[in-house]
Amino acid sequence: MLQLGACLQPINNGDHSVALNIAQFGTGPSPGPHCFQQINVTSQGTSAILTIVDDCPGCGINGLDLTEGAFTLFASLDAGEIQVTWDFI
Repeated sequence: MLQLGACLQPINNGDHSVALNIAQFGTGPSPGPHCFQQINVTSQGTSAILTIVDDCPGCGINGLDLTEGAFTLFASLDAGEIQVTWDFI
């Protein structure tokens, strides 16, 4: 199912994209300053380049909310939550 994110682009759960915590995403007019910026995300020895397409008000500092497509690059959806590190590219 498609939903419209804070970057004003439809988000598909199969996409390799993320929502960035609101503290780092920024506030102000949409789209935000980090919209469509790519980040390198690493978890459990696997790295992938993902695209910021939304904000995540419920995420803590450095927190991300991954689409199902992005999440399954690192773990089964059954894992629920995983630890990741990431950097802006």
